[in-house]
Amino acid sequence: MLKERRQANDIVTRDFLQAEAATDLAALQAAQCMTTMLQARQNANLPFGTGLEAVRLVAEGANALVKARQAFVEAHRVLAEVRHEIGITGYGDISECPPTDSPKGAIEEPLRLVAVA
Repeated sequence: MLKERRQANDIVTRDFLQAEAATDLAALQAAQCMTTMLQARQNANLPFGTGLEAVRLVAEGANALVKARQAFVEAHRVLAEVRHEIGITGYGDISECPPTDSPKGAIEEPLRLVAVA
């Protein structure tokens, strides 16, 4: 039975860490896209309002990705508790768990994206 639990732990850990890393990459790419959009508008000497709705939507998407990342931080902590509950201690997750300050790992203030022209 312990063997099956360890196998399940290994599979969940592998997939979870890949998904967790993907949220970081997606948020990074969304932020880079927004920066590129703003720089391209400025470099092309276009009016400030050009593409503003697209920038706003990309910023909204980036904010959603940051929220998704926060959910993974919290899930990381909860999965460590699940491991303990099923009797797997000191096994499996070799990655550093991100610290969470609050019980739910929530961010007190929402993150805001600011563009400087």
